Amino acid sequence: MMDAEFSGFDELERRLIKLGPAIGYREMFGALTLAGNIIRKRARATLEGLAGSGALAAGLIVRRRRTGAEPWVQIGTSRQRFYGMFLEFGTAHIAPKPFLRPAAEENQHEVVMRMAKHLRTRIEKLVPSL
Repeated sequence: MMDAEFSGFDELERRLIKLGPAIGYREMFGALTLAGNIIRKRARATLEGLAGSGALAAGLIVRRRRTGAEPWVQIGTSRQRFYGMFLEFGTAHIAPKPFLRPAAEENQHEVVMRMAKHLRTRIEKLVPSL
């Protein structure tokens, strides 16, 4: 699993708090899921270039998680495709061929922009006067 933190969401966070916890979490999960799907799509494209990785590409998933008051998503492989971590990080006998980390790093700007646009649109629709 890879951790990434994004900044610049202060105004959006303030508006989400005003919407209340239930709506704010739902909308944040929507934005995070959108981000996870962008990264998953790019990782799948990378895997399609590797021989014999079709099942692994199909097994990439985005899981919604919540730790206390903090919503987040996990992008990775299904349990049946556990061997994806061996490809991502390598082993003593196999060189790493990362597909998730580059997908997240190379698309960070797009992810942040799409999340911000999604949240702004949703907030303005829910409460235009905030």
